[in-house]
Amino acid sequence: MIGPYPDAFSEWGGKNTYLLVEDGQYFRFITPIFLHVGFLHLLVNVFFQLQTCSYLEREWGFLPLICIYLISGFGSCLAASTIDPNEISVCSSGALMGIFGAKIAQAITWSIFTLDKDYRKQANGMFERLGGVVLSATIVFLLTLFTYIDWSGHLGGLITGFLVGMVFFSYAIASKCFRAIWLIIGIIGLAAGGSLLGVVLFNHTEADEELADACDYFRNLYSEGYACECAWDA
Repeated sequence: MIGPYPDAFSEWGGKNTYLLVEDGQYFRFITPIFLHVGFLHLLVNVFFQLQTCSYLEREWGFLPLICIYLISGFGSCLAASTIDPNEISVCSSGALMGIFGAKIAQAITWSIFTLDKDYRKQANGMFERLGGVVLSATIVFLLTLFTYIDWSGHLGGLITGFLVGMVFFSYAIASKCFRAIWLIIGIIGLAAGGSLLGVVLFNHTEADEELADACDYFRNLYSEGYACECAWDA
């Protein structure tokens, strides 16, 4: 991936379930969102942010976009830490998948419900425009074929983004009853999913103790020619 040695991911705040749970490093629910495993990963993410997210920012506004991004990133890190506890990785693509998930939720919401008259024109052709987002999500998901990029983080980000999208875009539904039902389903989904993963993570997940020192972990894993040069005290 043309990047640093993998111990750098843990040292600079990447996903490390052992340090998160045992050492209380809760910042690891957020910091993995801003890390990439190398230049290739960074360029792919930036490309889709410029191509797709810039368009969605103009449509949604900055505040909704950044809220969806950060909440989805948190969900991505939570899912990855719980499902793959013994892998050191990053979750930036998971946050991006959340944006795609929210757009899919918007398209479904605005297509199956009767909308308030102020939003009907905006919803025309919603599914036709969704093709590019689905293609982008598929390509980004394929990044999980590379090492140190969690499939579980991508899936967690996508599902979180979809549920957040249900909440955010329910405002356009004309019927107050259906609007409330759709909004409540989204909120319950977020609360139930987050609570379930949290309980499993902090009460039932046992991460490898060797992950406490990422440098030693990777030196043992790659016995020859591994240089650990990214530590804070290096």
